[in-house]
Amino acid sequence: EPALQLHAKEILPEDIKTAMDAMVAARLGSGLLPSDSGTPSSDPFAPLDELCRMESVKRKLQELQNAYIVAKQDGEEPPPLGHFLFVGSPGTGKTTVARALADVLCGLGLISRRHVEETSGLEMTGQYVGQTKEKVHGLLAKAKGGVLFIDEAYTLGQGQFGSEACDTLVAAMTDPRYAGLVVVAAGYRRDIDDMLRANSGLKSRFSHTLEFPDWGPEDCVRFFKRTARAKSLGLDEAACAALERGFAELVLLDGWGNARDVIKVWQATTRARASRVVARAEEACGKALVVADVATAIEELIRGRTMAEGTVSGRRRAAESGPSARAADRGPAPSGPPMPEGRTRDAAPTPAEMEVQADASSEKTETALAAEEVVCNEAGGDGDGDSRAVGRDPGVSDEDWAEIQMAKEEEQRYAERVRQEEEERKRLEAELAEALRQKQLAREAYEARMREIQRQKEEAERRLREEQRIKERLRKIGNCPMGFAWYKQGGGWRCGGGSHFVSDAELHRSFGFDA
Repeated sequence: EPALQLHAKEILPEDIKTAMDAMVAARLGSGLLPSDSGTPSSDPFAPLDELCRMESVKRKLQELQNAYIVAKQDGEEPPPLGHFLFVGSPGTGKTTVARALADVLCGLGLISRRHVEETSGLEMTGQYVGQTKEKVHGLLAKAKGGVLFIDEAYTLGQGQFGSEACDTLVAAMTDPRYAGLVVVAAGYRRDIDDMLRANSGLKSRFSHTLEFPDWGPEDCVRFFKRTARAKSLGLDEAACAALERGFAELVLLDGWGNARDVIKVWQATTRARASRVVARAEEACGKALVVADVATAIEELIRGRTMAEGTVSGRRRAAESGPSARAADRGPAPSGPPMPEGRTRDAAPTPAEMEVQADASSEKTETALAAEEVVCNEAGGDGDGDSRAVGRDPGVSDEDWAEIQMAKEEEQRYAERVRQEEEERKRLEAELAEALRQKQLAREAYEARMREIQRQKEEAERRLREEQRIKERLRKIGNCPMGFAWYKQGGGWRCGGGSHFVSDAELHRSFGFDA
């Protein structure tokens, strides 16, 4: 026992080494101390299993992990770590994957702690001169040794000081002070591409890109059922079918938030269940979610979205514009049941479709006009009149006819908005072209003025050199015993005292050049 007590108080060399390594890692923000960097996870990829459509993301992270493990086993230098781009819509798991990435990299000893500092592009941009650099370095210091996760990173290049934020981040990503820091920039694909095109230095800093696809209706139902099992709540087939129909509607509404919206539906469903159970206190309701609970929750979220939109959803217009347009906008369509026929609720685009709408506005205008022409032709018209002049078919209810008129009016309003946007775009282009022309003219005038100033300067210097040369010759003649300086006067030169004069002809005879 005394021996054990003596050993407990003994300071061993490995204790000193561990302490020194911890201090160095804390100061430098890098090191190989995974055991001193938070609670390790037995499986850093486990949180990804709780999300949907994570197969490709998980595979890429495992490939990265395997590359470092094999390099260490072979005694070779590990591949450069670099920084990451997470491309996808909100609610697809980017933040969760950033935390898993910190676990993996810390477990490999590539970063010193499992810390993820979350921020956004706007939070890194200041409001006055000098504040932006201070903000960026402050966030980098907080994330030192871990992961800096920048959501909505495309806003880095926006605003008066956006370029300063980008330049500061680019410089920091190669600064030895932040050698143990990994930067993860997240956002929509098109926005991220625009940001990288605007700053070539930033583009070269990112070595890895992870794609986060949107969730489809089946993914949402799977996540919902998994959550219900975790809460020990029953969910019958009828409720699942209602969920699938509801999510098929929701994914077409503007602002679709993937997992975030599924969680909102879950919360609304449990509230609906609670109200049902309390209202039927004397009945045995059981611990289960029924169709009524699900329908109430879905209806609540859809009503909120459509009221916020106020018009026909852009996502729905994109979905109805044809298979080729949808394929260009979204890539592979998410799995799920088809939309029911006769649906009249507003629906709207995935984030990818929303991105394409701005570029495809002119194409949509042509599509809308072509559709109106087809309707008129089918009705026997000449295509010059308003489509609302088409006669009402027998048997059409007032409700259906009113909806048709509303749809036609909305299509006309949409076409008018597109026309106005196109006119505004042309006006701005013309203003920009004129501004560039004026700038070019001003630049040319400035360059011409600078050339003239330079010519005058060179001429003045030449004349000064010539006068100095003549004065030196006059001193050699020695006509002024007082040694006064000579000054040009009329057809010759007079000394500063005024009593001596040498004509230009005499200079020419004496030295063979004209004054």
